[in-house]
Amino acid sequence: MICPRCKVDLAPATTREHLLIYDSHRCARCKGYWVDAEQKAKIESQEKSVFVELRHIPSPEAQQEPLACPQCEDVVMEKVGTMRDKKVVLDTCPNCHKFWLDGGEMEAIQEESLVALVASLLRWRERRVG
Repeated sequence: MICPRCKVDLAPATTREHLLIYDSHRCARCKGYWVDAEQKAKIESQEKSVFVELRHIPSPEAQQEPLACPQCEDVVMEKVGTMRDKKVVLDTCPNCHKFWLDGGEMEAIQEESLVALVASLLRWRERRVG
């Protein structure tokens, strides 16, 4: 399989976080991941609190570029958002239903800064009280 961004071979990769293991393919150049729906759900279920969240995701313009599916080759993937982070746009193949996560998107989905966490808790409290 070929990376949809860099056009280099994807290598099998195993990522271990907490008690979860993600088996995927990864691009050594751009650090993107090729995962199935179950692996994507596991990734989104993880939440890491960090003091400051430093994002390293592609620009909004780059995220909108059409990408070919690494597995189905001539199929153009569809753009989908993620509930965990509105600035992350994932690519999914309408044929094989797998997902491409650009370099930095996995971390952006999982990480939440302490400031954002406090703001979220305050909004939740206001909704309960109000």
